[in-house]
Amino acid sequence: MLKHKGYYSEPKYSREDELFFGTIEGIDDLITFEAENASDLKQEFLEAVEDYLITCKEMGKSPDRPYSGDIRLRMGEPLHKQAAMAAFEAGESLNSYILQTLTDALTKKTRSLA
Repeated sequence: MLKHKGYYSEPKYSREDELFFGTIEGIDDLITFEAENASDLKQEFLEAVEDYLITCKEMGKSPDRPYSGDIRLRMGEPLHKQAAMAAFEAGESLNSYILQTLTDALTKKTRSLA
């Protein structure tokens, strides 16, 4: 995975074209890059991100960001009620309760993968 300034990509290889290629993931704008070899791929990705940011600035447009930190979560009413009651019992807001529960689950998963 390539990362730069909060943007990321998981490039792929085309055997048919004998070319590495990728897109910047997690944004609505389509930004692509390619290279003939793996060593040039990272540089092409960095340039794609920088060109994107420059182009947005020139256009007076805010660049898309992969993740804002805000998420809209949809769940059925029974689960919503259950989570709200658990948060109340824990003395936390629903947002804090969900965030902590998710953090705990991901920490546990990360440990089991190590």
